[in-house]
Amino acid sequence: MQDEKSKRTRSPAYPYIDLEEAVAKVAVLWKQANRHSVPIDVAAKYWGYDGKSSVTYSVASALLKFGLVTDEGTGEQRQLKLSESAIKLVYEPDTTDPAYIKELRDAALRPKIHSEIWENYGGKLPDDAVIRRFLVLDRKFNDQYVDVFISEFRRTIEFAKLTDAVKVPNKSTDEGFQRSQKDSQKSCETKVQNQSIGQSDKNVLAQYSIPLGASEATLIFTGESLSGEDFDALAEFVLFAKKQHARRLKLTGSKNVIGSIEHTFQKES
Repeated sequence: MQDEKSKRTRSPAYPYIDLEEAVAKVAVLWKQANRHSVPIDVAAKYWGYDGKSSVTYSVASALLKFGLVTDEGTGEQRQLKLSESAIKLVYEPDTTDPAYIKELRDAALRPKIHSEIWENYGGKLPDDAVIRRFLVLDRKFNDQYVDVFISEFRRTIEFAKLTDAVKVPNKSTDEGFQRSQKDSQKSCETKVQNQSIGQSDKNVLAQYSIPLGASEATLIFTGESLSGEDFDALAEFVLFAKKQHARRLKLTGSKNVIGSIEHTFQKES
């Protein structure tokens, strides 16, 4: 009878490297081979590895888990090719582009164990001790390697800025979300109307309606005179309000643009 203690607990498959390092490996492949398939031993040389080392195959496996490469063949005949997802991340990347950020976040959650943890905690990760208990008891992770995985997972989540992500409503909540947006829009229209009424007894110098996609901004200038310097001051304030709003969104995840900007105006006045 085999000694139970000699049995090795095999952890669920997880990436050998985090997403940031994976993207760096992909960038090297893009520079050297572009869209062409590359033998795995050649890819290893690009990365500075021995083509026959276990590290090479572990890195290739991680890139597959993140959906950054496709492969064909086996053993020494195995070849790697960049996926469209990878190319979007390394070809003239604009890290502020929403499309780039979405691609990065999608890649971060492609490994099955990553998406499982993320969904298990609803995108709000607890401390390592709680995750460790879940992985060892529920997912049968080898407790000798679980901390290594948690570290990789957290680095990937941080790199993809998933903790800053604003949740998109699913089908079950979409109707309520749309109602909320309509109510918010009506409220904003009422505020603008009330402000216009309040300005009726003042000298209106200029009024502008500015289309903003599905929304619209209204500017009303009152007083005795209006100069180019006044417009410069307004531009500076709009930039300041934008920065304040961005900070507030980062802290609260709020989508209430009008409320945030209005709060900034109240603080300045």
